[in-house]
Amino acid sequence: MMQQRGKIQKLDNDFTRRREIELNNSKVTAVLSDRRKKRAMIICA
Repeated sequence: MMQQRGKIQKLDNDFTRRREIELNNSKVTAVLSDRRKKRAMIICA
């Protein structure tokens, strides 16, 4: 029984970590695209 709970806990942790990584990646992507837009504005101006 304890072993089963440990497995579930591990899966839960993996899922949470994956979600965090996805969120971080999307944040980084947003920041990068924002910088790109600013650079494009500077070039256009």
